[in-house]
Amino acid sequence: MLPKKHRLPAYLIPEVLKKGDCLQSLDFNVFVLPNTEKIIRLAIIVPLRTSKSAVKRNRIKRLFKETIKANLNKMKEGGDLIFLIKNKVLGKSFWEIKKATETFLIKEKIINNNEKNSS
Repeated sequence: MLPKKHRLPAYLIPEVLKKGDCLQSLDFNVFVLPNTEKIIRLAIIVPLRTSKSAVKRNRIKRLFKETIKANLNKMKEGGDLIFLIKNKVLGKSFWEIKKATETFLIKEKIINNNEKNSS
C-alpha cells in the first residue's frame, strides 16, 4: 500500500483526468498534472472493462502499487499522477509489469535514469 501522503484524494481524480496531460503506453495511460505540493500523489484505476473479476483487478492494482512504491523516491516531486490500466496487462507477471512501468517512467522523465536500479 502506498503511504497516505502519496495517495491522490478521490475528489481530485476528475480534475487530473480532465486537465492533465495523457501519456500513453501499451499497457497503461498516465495522466499527469503538476501540483503546488512538494510530494507526488498517485492513483491507480483498473476499469471494469479490464476484467469483470474484482480479484483480477485488485491483483493488477497490487502489482502496480509495488512497482510504484519501489520507484517512489526516484520520482520528481510536485505532480499528481493517475495510472489508467488497459486490458493488455492481464496475464503479465510482476517482472514484466515492473520493467514496462520503469522503462515508461524513465522515457517520460518522471523518474531519473541515472538512479535506476539494475533489478
